[in-house]
Amino acid sequence: MTAITVSDGRVCIIKAAEITSVKEGLEAIKNALIDFTTSDKVQDSSLDTFLFVDLSPFNIINSSLIGIFGSIIMDKKIQLLGLCGIQPSVKDILKRFGVFSEDGLG
Repeated sequence: MTAITVSDGRVCIIKAAEITSVKEGLEAIKNALIDFTTSDKVQDSSLDTFLFVDLSPFNIINSSLIGIFGSIIMDKKIQLLGLCGIQPSVKDILKRFGVFSEDGLG
């Protein structure tokens, strides 16, 4: 079982604390992102939310996680989505799918 830590508040950090497999880790990150961004606390708040996701344990990601990133980018409540610790192979995939550009912007 993958352990995910989610800091709570206006600035949120989602991080895989312990990974048993890449597949489970990606699924856990995806579920944490969905749970956090759709929570009443975020959606009912009048404040913007800043979200940081630590991807350092992953050297590959799947299309469902890329889709979640796209949804988060379009969410007006999420002011900033920061992807931290990106491996070069993941960076290439994210560029290919248009999550961010060469200059690192969404």
